Amino acid sequence: MKKASIVFVSLLLICIITAATATQVFADTIFTADGFSYTQMYDNYSSLCGWDGGSDTLSIPNKLNNTKVKEIAGWTFSGRTDFSKLDFSKADYLDTIENMSFKNCSSIAGALTIPAQIKSLGLGAFQGCSSIDTLFYNSTASVAEQAFYQCSSLKSVVLADGVSSIERLAFAKCDLLEFVRIPESVTSINEYAFKDCPNAVIKCYRDSYAQQFAIDNGISYDLINLKLGDVNLDGVININDVTYIQMHDVQLITLGELEKKAADVNRDGEITIRDATLIQMYLANIITEF
Repeated sequence: MKKASIVFVSLLLICIITAATATQVFADTIFTADGFSYTQMYDNYSSLCGWDGGSDTLSIPNKLNNTKVKEIAGWTFSGRTDFSKLDFSKADYLDTIENMSFKNCSSIAGALTIPAQIKSLGLGAFQGCSSIDTLFYNSTASVAEQAFYQCSSLKSVVLADGVSSIERLAFAKCDLLEFVRIPESVTSINEYAFKDCPNAVIKCYRDSYAQQFAIDNGISYDLINLKLGDVNLDGVININDVTYIQMHDVQLITLGELEKKAADVNRDGEITIRDATLIQMYLANIITEF
């Protein structure tokens, strides 16, 4: 009996130690700072996993307690409707938006800009964000499967030079989608990427993969012709082109080579606020040509 008791106690201690070790291995410690929750990653990076709200604008932070915010964890803001604006402009270290991070955030309204530093966009990241009407996709990351699925108010999409692929159902069931600018860098588009987008028109370059995709799938397309002042290459000169230059000037986006040629309206070899001002003067009919 005595030997049996010793064996039982030993086994019990092993189980307790094993359980404690498993808790430390599998359960991340959640920290809080400035109204956000986060977990510690490697090399002083952090993963954002919560927010206490309290503002109409969700501004993704650059750092939390001196940790660099590197990613937004999956499902973090899914279903939240307590903010209408999403701002990535301060998030210099953010390079990953995980699966379903903003799924069904139906109150995010107006234009959404995915910043250039994003290297990975997860499955369904913005699925069901039904109030976004304009997307400036400045990242070169692949447009993930179902990334903007059922964004039912989305009308205009501009993809940055450098994007290589548009995955399955990426923009499916975007009923109001009218305009999609696809750069020459895209060499793969899933056949269901634009499923149930009856009014979509692809803006693309002659002999590009996007043009052939449009032909093969019966989607309307327009060829892009370089026009001075048409910075986002959507075929018209408007205030969006001014915004593109301003964002480039403060390094929020990086213009591609064709975009730079269109933006340099004063032909001095540089893209500056002076070019943006000239476009504004053109729009106000102060000048009639560049």
